Amino acid sequence: MNPVRRILSVGALFLLGLGLVGPAVVEAESLGPCEKALVACFLAPGHNLPWDIFACLQGYDFCKRFVEPLL
Repeated sequence: MNPVRRILSVGALFLLGLGLVGPAVVEAESLGPCEKALVACFLAPGHNLPWDIFACLQGYDFCKRFVEPLL
């Protein structure tokens, strides 16, 4: 099997799995507000481009540094 095809297959299976368990993760009680926001950002429709993923990770970092200590 071609290495590129193998990587794309694994990536597609990962995204499919994330899509199936994503709503259950958002409702989990053990997640903090920053983790819930990060998962919700990743699961929002259209947030699959590299700069959208980077923006979600920046928001998570901001939340962990400045918001969570105040809660």
